[in-house]
Amino acid sequence: MGFFDTLAKKHQTKVQEMNDACDLLISQADEALQSAQSIFPAPEVFVDPEMETEWRNKHRNILEDSKSQNITSLKKAKNYKALCNKLLELTDTSQSLAQQILEHNKQAESLKVQLAYSLIGDVEERKLDEQQMSCIVKDVHNHLVIAGAGTGKTTTVVGKIKYLLKTNKCSAYDILVLSFTNASASEMRERIRAETEFDIAAMTFHKLGLNIIAKVNGEMPKITQLNLRKFVKEQLNVNMKSSASLIRLLSFFLSVYRAICSAVSLSLSDCNSFKLFHLRPP
Repeated sequence: MGFFDTLAKKHQTKVQEMNDACDLLISQADEALQSAQSIFPAPEVFVDPEMETEWRNKHRNILEDSKSQNITSLKKAKNYKALCNKLLELTDTSQSLAQQILEHNKQAESLKVQLAYSLIGDVEERKLDEQQMSCIVKDVHNHLVIAGAGTGKTTTVVGKIKYLLKTNKCSAYDILVLSFTNASASEMRERIRAETEFDIAAMTFHKLGLNIIAKVNGEMPKITQLNLRKFVKEQLNVNMKSSASLIRLLSFFLSVYRAICSAVSLSLSDCNSFKLFHLRPP
């Protein structure tokens, strides 16, 4: 093989490598774009916003390559123009995906709300408003609802349970309602039964913890009958007789005080009401 033949061969190899690299990037960009479209399975299906992060992590390499200046090194490749267009489309998708998910979920919510109205009807003899129905139909892992007293939070919870049962998303056995007091848990249980004719487990957080401990240990734990306020006072009186314990206690109070001062943007020099005395053993 002559000198010029060798040069030609090297050039052809370089061009082929360039074309292959370009085609590989196009293929990866296509895969990322198709993956983005698959996030939206149907108009009425909610999309978890975390899907956007998962998509970015899955296609991190091609997303980084789309911003890289090294792409210009492929400008002599046969499909370079197609690559540029594909990467531009990928960049647009990357920048708008979070907003697309938000808009999709709003439309899905509207569709599901209309369906839910016809499915569950009134809840506790009243028609729920759009905000309450939105809380009911959202298919998310967790949902924080902030509302004032008397605005219908409990009725919304009852409606949510009715919706889950009507749509067969859950059985009565799968649902647990938790509250802070025995009175509110009992009220929830009765209101749910009146609306759905199902006995749903409703209890306090403490009762749930007690049941879990009992199931793990095989027996119901004994609840202390101690007067905790009296017990703490007695223990403080005993330990404060030791100067070492007293110093540790005051150090704890000082650390709490410093944290409070820091929280309200005060320096210890501004807190004139506090003085730390040096303690000497008796």
